[in-house]
Amino acid sequence: MISLPLAASPRILLVNLNRYAQPYAVYPLGLAYLSGALRNQGFETKTWDALFPDGTLEECIAAYRPDYVGLSLRNIDNVQCHSPKSFIHDLLDCCRRIRATTTVPLILGGSGFSVFPKELYELTKVDYGIEGEGEDMLTRLLCALQNKTGFDGLTGLVCRNEDGSVRHVPRNPSDVVFTSEPYHDAALLQKYLGHGSLPGVQTQRGCPLKCCYCTYPVIEGKRSRYRTGAEVVAELRRLAELGVKYTFIVDSVFNTRSDHVRDVCQEMIRANTGIEWECFLRPSRLITRDVLQMMRDAGLRHVEFGSDSFSDPVLKRYGKSFTYEEIAGVSQLAHELKMNYSHFLILGGPGETAETLEETITRA
Repeated sequence: MISLPLAASPRILLVNLNRYAQPYAVYPLGLAYLSGALRNQGFETKTWDALFPDGTLEECIAAYRPDYVGLSLRNIDNVQCHSPKSFIHDLLDCCRRIRATTTVPLILGGSGFSVFPKELYELTKVDYGIEGEGEDMLTRLLCALQNKTGFDGLTGLVCRNEDGSVRHVPRNPSDVVFTSEPYHDAALLQKYLGHGSLPGVQTQRGCPLKCCYCTYPVIEGKRSRYRTGAEVVAELRRLAELGVKYTFIVDSVFNTRSDHVRDVCQEMIRANTGIEWECFLRPSRLITRDVLQMMRDAGLRHVEFGSDSFSDPVLKRYGKSFTYEEIAGVSQLAHELKMNYSHFLILGGPGETAETLEETITRA
């Protein structure tokens, strides 16, 4: 991180564009991590949330008078074939409203932007875009803008060159260490809690798995970067102080590495924060009874298995590293330990036939 050599604290307005609340409202954890990193470097931050707004966006800009506006795009669409909804029109409308209210630099990021950084940058006509996680890179960009230095070394930045062409140096997320501490706006957090939202905690970034359909490796990189169990527990303590009793570990897959699971769970057991949690797990033979028992002792109450199919030929085409036999075995362990669990299933993917579909439905 770069320390900001300024007497005044530049104000950053962080805009959470996401209003989609199916099946429940999603607390903007990414912006909380971003806000924590910016505050740690001397910036002042405020979050305007489209789902729970405190006045209109225009009123917020007029009252707060930010030096910069950061806009987060979480998703491109709702991924529902029966009732499709694109969020790009909302993004364009939000950019238009911001432009009509202030001339300060507008910076676009978020997981949705990171899937199509150059395309969305050109479509929205924002000043800058940041591909990938923004804690370090947004701080560096803002310092460069404040100090009027160049953008050399800012990989993942999308902007315009002097000749009007688009500059985009793709970022390598694997080079970034994940050590962020989030800043939670207590009032906003309570609004989400009041509407059934599960505040998230992230213990790692990046995903080494090779599922054929997944954008996690594109957004976060293909190499996992882990926080320690002590760091995770410190974050859980802060959430407990804010009244949180149940959280979601939002890692793409919590059990990418056995020693990480053990480190985090052992620290949770020792700390006894009183917070219960759920997570995504890969249903492989690496989940033994002892491992699942340890996770339950640490507060795990619900597992969402990323199974995707109950037919081995389809699992192979999806790029999965486990079989239906392993799925069934892990399910039996969870059942015996009286743990709530569910399986995600994708129907009609690569390799699917009438026979494999029937097999999955029968086994389900």
